[in-house]
Amino acid sequence: MNTFEINKIVGAGLTALLSLFVIGYIGNALVSSDDGAHAPDAGHGAPAVEAAAPEKEEPVAPLAVLLAEGDMAAGEKVFKKCAACHTAEQGGANKVGPNLWGIVGHAPASVAGFAYSDAMSGKGGTWTLESLNEFLADPKGVVPGTKMSFAGIKKPDQRADLLLYLRSLSASPVPLPEPTVEASEAPKVEAASEKPAEEEAAASEEKPADEAKGEPEPAKAEETQTAAAGDAAAGEKVFRKCKACHTVDQGGANRVGPNLYGIVGRAKASAPDYSYSPAMAGLGGTWTEAELDTYLADPKGAVPGTKMSFPGLKKEADRVNVIAYLKSVGQ
Repeated sequence: MNTFEINKIVGAGLTALLSLFVIGYIGNALVSSDDGAHAPDAGHGAPAVEAAAPEKEEPVAPLAVLLAEGDMAAGEKVFKKCAACHTAEQGGANKVGPNLWGIVGHAPASVAGFAYSDAMSGKGGTWTLESLNEFLADPKGVVPGTKMSFAGIKKPDQRADLLLYLRSLSASPVPLPEPTVEASEAPKVEAASEKPAEEEAAASEEKPADEAKGEPEPAKAEETQTAAAGDAAAGEKVFRKCKACHTVDQGGANRVGPNLYGIVGRAKASAPDYSYSPAMAGLGGTWTEAELDTYLADPKGAVPGTKMSFPGLKKEADRVNVIAYLKSVGQ
């Protein structure tokens, strides 16, 4: 074989190898995953993940409102968490914690025979419903150094229920605070009329004689009549203020105050097995709607010496509605 033939064979082989190399390179380029070129960068190419919106805290109603809507019976159940360390009956023994009879309205660290921490002994003041509410929410935060190891009751409504129960542990429970309407919720007062004096005078001259005398218009008379009838459903809501001390079911137990089933038209001081004050026991007669209205407006003014500590319902509509509710449950 001459040199020319050998060169042809070698050249053909090199050409074949070069072709295979080029074909492989092009194939790799076509099927490349481009992982490096298109991989998302941790800071730039990755899809933006929106930060979770912070949960909005539910607004907490004022303590006075929570107490008005609370349930003392539910509070007694909440107290089971406390019963391992505290007794609640009058004259009860101290346990790991002091006896809690009369706690609301008494000075801190005032139970005889209990060894309080220095922190609690130095607290001073009085256990009001408000201060107890703060303490029960975070005992160690409010009184650093207290011996009370309980972590606290975080739910405001449960604390309100418990406070109603603790308040009942007394021969003379402190009055409940009256819920107030916040300024932002108060109804807007329309601006006074800016009519010229002449127009006001002319308008007054054109009024019929009966209007000038201040007699009610027919529509207003209907409103008065409707209000006088009372709204039992609205009265049931107002009665939540009374549930801390009274039951209304037939045969219900007496609490701090007597059972009120059938109170409208019932003889005064007649609830079985309830110890009335001498002032109430000496009234005589029956509870008419008119007398109940007078009493509910100002209990201590109507019956000086009554054991009822509630300051009364100042709004006439509230009293009328409560009486309507009491009538409805006593039928």
